[in-house]
Amino acid sequence: MKYNKSSDKLEFEKIKNTEKGEIFIKFTIKRTIAVLLTCSVCVVLSACAPSGDKEEHTGSQSETQEEIITITAHDGLKFEGKLRLPEGETADKLVIYINGSGPNTYDNKRQAGDVTFNYHDLFAEQFTQEGSYNTRGVTVGNEAPYFAEIDEAAYQSYLPLNQVKDVETIIRVLKADSRLQNAKVILLGWSEGTMIAPLVALDGKAQVDALFLAGYCNVTMADILEWQLTGGSSMVNVGAYLDSDGDGTVTKAEYDDAPFQVTAQFGAFEEMECQQRR
Repeated sequence: MKYNKSSDKLEFEKIKNTEKGEIFIKFTIKRTIAVLLTCSVCVVLSACAPSGDKEEHTGSQSETQEEIITITAHDGLKFEGKLRLPEGETADKLVIYINGSGPNTYDNKRQAGDVTFNYHDLFAEQFTQEGSYNTRGVTVGNEAPYFAEIDEAAYQSYLPLNQVKDVETIIRVLKADSRLQNAKVILLGWSEGTMIAPLVALDGKAQVDALFLAGYCNVTMADILEWQLTGGSSMVNVGAYLDSDGDGTVTKAEYDDAPFQVTAQFGAFEEMECQQRR
């Protein structure tokens, strides 16, 4: 994204043969039959409660129980996970959320202004519970923006094939749980997770009964990274707030007239040179 002085507009320079589409999938699974996993790939175990510890939560439809579990990956790393399921019941569906890129935690806590929130909580009403496994080398932290602690050495093993093996391990361990033995396995891939989930299914080493892919990546990783790093992902959000006529660019008039005190937060329009070619 860059400021074009001749046209007096903020523009996103499209990458050749690259199309960007946003896909949002909304679906409902009955609360009484769904189980979801929140799992953290980590090295540090001190923050992990024993697997037998349970915490009850009263939801709008039924009570659920949470258990913190640990799983050992193929290379010795420890998975710290949060398993949620209906109180005192077995389940016939197991949904595992495959995260997008970056240092995610099983809470995915974020801060917007003075407000902090967990991304996964936003699914609670539409979806029985929400689940994810976190980036390798990442544990829950206390400081913004990611509220995550990163073990740099372990984080270097955050690679696609390791992620595939991690998901396979999660599935095998959970399917050994008597409460989940008859459950169908659904992988919900988000962004980068839309690449990992199909690879798990294709590998054929663990049970996968269905794939839900949101924000599907239908081009190469190189194209996606270029799109992100040249301002494409930023322009999606900028355009949603500032591109009032929907033409794919933001004029100075649109910028100055926009709500939400944009100028005060981001500076003058002429300063919005977000991408400089080197």
